[in-house]
Amino acid sequence: MGAYFCLIGIAKPEPSELLAALEAIETPEGDFVELYQSPSGHCLIMPGQMLHDAEGLARHLSIRLPGPCVLLHFSDDVVWSYDLFQGGQVLDSYSSSPNYFAKASDDEALRLKGRPEVICANWPGVMVENIARYLTNKELLPSGSQSKAYDTDKSSECDAWQLCDFMRKLGLEYPVDENGDVIREPIKQMTIATAAGLESKAAFAEMLAKVRS
Repeated sequence: MGAYFCLIGIAKPEPSELLAALEAIETPEGDFVELYQSPSGHCLIMPGQMLHDAEGLARHLSIRLPGPCVLLHFSDDVVWSYDLFQGGQVLDSYSSSPNYFAKASDDEALRLKGRPEVICANWPGVMVENIARYLTNKELLPSGSQSKAYDTDKSSECDAWQLCDFMRKLGLEYPVDENGDVIREPIKQMTIATAAGLESKAAFAEMLAKVRS
């Protein structure tokens, strides 16, 4: 098993509105997160470790803020995916390997195919031709392929770090470069949680205590 993390991108929020939305769920029992602002004006939420209700947080922000939010996942150094939220609803979803965790039904595979036109209709400043080649099923590529979706990309199509290339096209900046150097400092650090996140965290702590006993 490789690395896992999730991120939440927020399209050009008003800083005061974003902070108010986060402060509404600030709690000392929650998950530590850092808030970054990209040069584009978009913002990125990066958890310190595990975020126990990432979907709930993305949904909450997409309801409280006028613009869309995108929940980004990186799993096992193999798979990357996203869910695009607006007004509490998922507008579009994508997985680079839809059968990685379990065999996907035809409907699920279609749902996870990703629709670049939906991204571009809702996320400001993005053109279909600049992201469409990312949204392919990587399971169909030759193993170990070093081909890139776009010449300017840093990662190959078979590398889950292609996520960062996709993020750059959205105007979202991952705050650590490929050498592991920090290129941007957070503008805010907080401890936040949704109700479901607190329940999940408590359940996880209980399970861990049983394993250790």
